[in-house]
Amino acid sequence: MAAWQITLGFGIGLPFAYVLGLLCLAAAVGYGRSWWRRRSRPVVPRGLLLAALAGGSGFAGVTLLMAAPYFEVVARHPAGRRTVAQVAMFSPPVRGFLTAPPESWLWGEPHAAVRATLGFPTEMTLLPGVVLLGLAGAGLLFSVRRVRHRVALALGVLLSAALAAGTTLGGDGDPGYVTLVRHVPGWDGIRTPGRLVLWTTLLLGVLAAGALTVRRSELPPGARGWRRWGRPVLVLPLLLVLLEGVNRTPRVPVPAEPAALRGLDGPALVLPSDGTREFHVMLWSTDGFPRLVNGLASFTPASQERIRAASETFPDPASVAYLRAAGVRTVVLLPGYAAGTRGGTRPDDRWTVSGSAGRRSATGSSTTWTGRPADLRG
Repeated sequence: MAAWQITLGFGIGLPFAYVLGLLCLAAAVGYGRSWWRRRSRPVVPRGLLLAALAGGSGFAGVTLLMAAPYFEVVARHPAGRRTVAQVAMFSPPVRGFLTAPPESWLWGEPHAAVRATLGFPTEMTLLPGVVLLGLAGAGLLFSVRRVRHRVALALGVLLSAALAAGTTLGGDGDPGYVTLVRHVPGWDGIRTPGRLVLWTTLLLGVLAAGALTVRRSELPPGARGWRRWGRPVLVLPLLLVLLEGVNRTPRVPVPAEPAALRGLDGPALVLPSDGTREFHVMLWSTDGFPRLVNGLASFTPASQERIRAASETFPDPASVAYLRAAGVRTVVLLPGYAAGTRGGTRPDDRWTVSGSAGRRSATGSSTTWTGRPADLRG
């Protein structure tokens, strides 16, 4: 389960790995203290020890395999390394922790005015839930948990929320999230501190659970009526949490793959190449997984920028020559995505920018040109 959590991505997986590491360190310290006090080593079943070592080794192996591509990207493209300025761009203000996203059925519209004041609402609307906050506050005052455990949970909530605030904590986030970015391995790969609100939510949930838990041993001897009505009453907070969690996320239809991309041979370039339409091209590329120049991430490699600039005049000889030198052998134009360009009224076009014979064929809504650069004409 821990390895699976890492495969979801380092945005939430990296903090999870560090929490596991801290828990292991705490267990080792506790083991050492127990050995020092008793002057004898506590008994640890051999099978448990071997299982723990095997599980830890497996988790570490998956983590390193997941991290390897990130290290390679940063080595090839130093611009991919996160900066404090990027972290500041996505750091939420305090009001972001009390603001719901537009997808919230209950709070989406009432919080619209506050969302408009946020610099990047997608990463700054972090409301854990009004009901959860209320129950957690009750759990801090009235709970089956011991006072020291409640205090520890409350400190965890404050610490995780402070780290999730990024650079807005204290004005610069140092000490805080920025300290981790500068000094802790891996943290310079995460630019969205607000996702740490996941830990805030979990700790609030544990606090809330303490307020909704009743030990039978603490019930008065004649509390038959409570046992009859208590359980149904405790269902009410659950229903309120579920009601508050109802969302209205729209279901967007998957765009159909253009005919010109079927059976595509790479390396290839799909035009136009810019903006969020690159996500569509990345999705369509799962049909055969051809090698593509296209793609969209949190930064644009310099080589991709140069290819995009050179392809603005495609298919003139200069652009064809540049693409061939860059290793691109096929170019697909999607006029439906090229509103306002020269190809805006043409069918999907596919050029093969290598070969010696000039040949043109048409199938359905796609047209394919194969030939020398001089033979390529729109």
